[in-house]
Amino acid sequence: MTKHRPLRPEQLHAIHYMAQPGNGGRTVEDIAHECGITRQTMYKWRGQSNFQAELERQIALNTLNTLPEAIETLLADTPNGKDTIVAAKGLANGLTKLIDSLREEPEYIDY
Repeated sequence: MTKHRPLRPEQLHAIHYMAQPGNGGRTVEDIAHECGITRQTMYKWRGQSNFQAELERQIALNTLNTLPEAIETLLADTPNGKDTIVAAKGLANGLTKLIDSLREEPEYIDY
C-alpha cells in the first residue's frame, strides 16, 4: 500500500462532500466556504496524490455501499432460476468483503 501524507480535517471534510454524487448538492465554492478555504485551495488539493487517493477511496466506498441493496432489489424483481440467485448472492458477499477492506483507514506517514 502506498503511504501518503496525513490529510487535515478540512481536507477530509471537503472529501466527504466531493465523494457524494453531485458533490452532495454543493458547489465547489460552497464546500470551500464550509471548510474555511478558497476555491483555489480546493483545486490545489485535487492535484495532491494523498487527497486524490482518499477521494477515490471514498467514492468507491459510497458506490459499493449501494450495490448489495441494489442486487437484492434486482433479485426480488427478477423471476430467474435458483442458479442466478445463488450467483448474485455470492457477488453480494464478495462486494461486502470489498467494502469492508475499503473501510480500513489507509496507512499514512509524516514527512
